Order: sequence, then C-alpha cells, then structure tokens
Amino acid sequence: MGIKQNLNFLILIIIAGAVVRLVNFSFPSFTPDEARIAYRGYTISHYGKDELGRPWPFLFNSLTDYQLPVISYATALGEAIFGKTDFGARISFIVLGVAILILTYKIAQLLLKKEKFWLMSVLVVSFSPALIFLSKIPNDSIVLTFFILLLVYLLLKDKLNLVATFFALVLSMLVSKFAWFITPPLIAFTLFFYRDDLPNKVKLRLSLLSLFCRNATKTQSHQ
Repeated sequence: MGIKQNLNFLILIIIAGAVVRLVNFSFPSFTPDEARIAYRGYTISHYGKDELGRPWPFLFNSLTDYQLPVISYATALGEAIFGKTDFGARISFIVLGVAILILTYKIAQLLLKKEKFWLMSVLVVSFSPALIFLSKIPNDSIVLTFFILLLVYLLLKDKLNLVATFFALVLSMLVSKFAWFITPPLIAFTLFFYRDDLPNKVKLRLSLLSLFCRNATKTQSHQ
C-alpha cells in the first residue's frame, strides 16, 4: 500500500471515528456525578468558582470521594466555548477520543512493521463500543487513556522530548488516582523494554521522576 493510499485510509477511519462519537452525542444521559461536573464546568468557565463557590480549586467534591482537577477544567473549557449545553460539556472528551485514534496510529508505526496493522489498530480503536461510550461523557477514563498513550508515544519516538514528557506525566497524575498506580510502572516498562538506545541512567531518572510526581500529587491531594 502506498503512502498516499495509506494516509487516505487513515483520514477516512479517523473521520468515521469522529462521526460515531458526534452522532447522538446527548446519549447517554448524565449520571448525577457527571451532571455535577457539567454544572461545575459552567460555573468555573463563567464565574471562576466551583459549584460550592470556591475560586479555582485544586480538588473537587463528588458523591463518593474527592476528584482531581483535570476532568473539571476540561469540561469548563468546552463550556467556555459552547456554553451550558450537552455539547459544551462533552466536546473536550470527544476531541480526546479522536486524538486517541491518532496516537494509536503513531504508536503502531513505532511498534509494528507492516502498514496494514497500523490501520487495523486504528480501525479497532475507532469502533470500540467502550471508547465511543466514554468519549461522550465527562469521565477520567478516556482522559487517562489519552495521557497514557501520549506518554508511551513520547517515550518511544526517536527524539525524546523531556519537556513534553514531563508535562504529560504531571497532567496524567492530575486526572485520576488510578494514574498514581498505572503511570510509574508503565513508564519504567516502556523505557527498559523498548528503548535500547537510551542509557540506563536516563531510564532510571525518568522512572524516578514518575514516582516523584506521583508522591507530590498524592501529598498535595491529602493536604
């Protein structure tokens, strides 16, 4: 398959993946916690305060536990642009859902030799029912998936961008407490098993940096 034909197929798959995420974007209905996040996004984007009247907080309330900030501020960004609508509350997550398709292709290029597997990888992710569903509601799962794939891509690409990797790492830690357990071993595994060209000292430092970011985020969250 030629490069141009491959690119055309990729564009078609990504467009199709975007369409299935945009069609009937008001379904499913918000759960009580998602409705809280949507309303919070509106109050933050318009008044600079959460639903409890706190200005630009770091942690937020939920029905069962506190919430880290990325989800709420991602929702606020969409509602700042599109207003207090279902589309405004969900557009940030739809965009990240589509961005996951692009990252899947880029990672497949780095890991797989045959071009047909690059497109097959994107095709599977584009029409995954779970990922389509999660791309339509304010939730930490789709955002954390995006940042995990972004970190893997940044760690695997030929030229290691330490600044971008650091910011992606920090933001991933601010998405969900699950990131505290997933991200550090993922970074260590990716570096030590897939980056033979990097010195072990660099791999170790990056792995330790992920642990430091995790501990710093946990400490800030418990204060």
